[in-house]
Amino acid sequence: MLHAPSPTHSVTSLQVTLLGPTASVLAARLGVSEADLGLVFTLNGFASILGGLPAGWLVDRLPGHAVLACALSFQVSADERC
Repeated sequence: MLHAPSPTHSVTSLQVTLLGPTASVLAARLGVSEADLGLVFTLNGFASILGGLPAGWLVDRLPGHAVLACALSFQVSADERC
């Protein structure tokens, strides 16, 4: 059975779609080549897939709100360190 895409998936897909036409400007602003920028976006996609697999498994077995709260707490703590 197919499910409709979630709003989160739709927003993420839209963000990635909108980055394509701006890649040359973004690469110039960051001082990297477009190929390097493409590699970063590709690795980000793979990381999202790899992170989504255990996250989906956890949400199936634990309360979804608790998993989301832990994930957001982890992200905030990681962002503060950088």
